[in-house]
Amino acid sequence: MSHIEIFARCLIGLVFCASAIGKLRGAEAFLAFERSVRDLRLLPLATIRPTARAVVGAELTVPVLVTVPYTAQAGLATTLLLLTGFTVVVVLMLRRGTPASCACFGASGAPYGRRHVVRNLVLLTVAAAGIVTPESALHPAGLAIAIVAAILASAVVVTLDELADLFASTAEQGRNQ
Repeated sequence: MSHIEIFARCLIGLVFCASAIGKLRGAEAFLAFERSVRDLRLLPLATIRPTARAVVGAELTVPVLVTVPYTAQAGLATTLLLLTGFTVVVVLMLRRGTPASCACFGASGAPYGRRHVVRNLVLLTVAAAGIVTPESALHPAGLAIAIVAAILASAVVVTLDELADLFASTAEQGRNQ
């Protein structure tokens, strides 16, 4: 195990946990996620609810897998598969110009944008690094830094849409003054 693997496992676990919880925090949150899946216009209507449930189930599986040392690599590999699929969907939506929104964490209704592709590519890179990084000695200070960095990074990932809106409105206010 390495500090990079610890960072990757913590970050991925927190992000996927927040994503699933955001969609499951109430009936309206899950319905909003279902609507976002329907708005993609990729699936027959009869498959929307089962697909939404499967996505949330997979998202709930990742934190469990990355937490257990014996299944951590499988959890990171599952992350690679899920994020690749999510990224392909976002790129497809952007190319089509489909006005679908990202209910990735259950809260935001922000339309898909390049930032969602970048976010997913960063998470893909982190998961891949967690898989391929060779083992090294773990030092308590390095372990603490990896965990704290993962917590902070996950907060940025989960609130990406809100942060983008905040900085966009701040920039807009600056131009209007």
